[in-house]
Amino acid sequence: MDRVPDDAITIVKAGRQHSALIVRVVAALIAEIADRRFTYDDQYTRAFIHEAMQRGSYTVFLAFDAGGDAVGLISLGECGAVYAGGRFGVIHELYVDPAVRSCGIGTALLERAKRESVERRWGRLEVGAPHQPKWRKTAVFYQREGFQVIGPRLRWMPDGHDHAVTRPRDAPKAP
Repeated sequence: MDRVPDDAITIVKAGRQHSALIVRVVAALIAEIADRRFTYDDQYTRAFIHEAMQRGSYTVFLAFDAGGDAVGLISLGECGAVYAGGRFGVIHELYVDPAVRSCGIGTALLERAKRESVERRWGRLEVGAPHQPKWRKTAVFYQREGFQVIGPRLRWMPDGHDHAVTRPRDAPKAP
């Protein structure tokens, strides 16, 4: 595909008013990489997004095309660790609509994330790439954009189930 002209894409920092759109785009991402439908408690998920954005622990940038349609998203979080020399950023989600992939939108979102990383004085920006070899192009993309392979990411879940952002059974209902 041809590269999308810079003036054809607008990247905006998402606010609370974008929560439904964020959920819709992340649902498309999860459906694609996890080969399953993304199910969630809408009220709980929106409340999570609002609270995390207010705390500053979840920052989202949305890419819109010239017609105003959302065609991509990147979300970031802040962490801290001694090994990283203090505060650092993590890319939680990066998604570009398949119809406009390889047009520069992912790179533009990643550049905006890098700029946010510098502005917030994070010592590094990390990302966990999806499973290989199916998603090898994703890892190649990040490496081409200057990311270094540092090893696989592992997880542990107390009840053994992947809830994504579904409301845990014992979590209180969102207000």
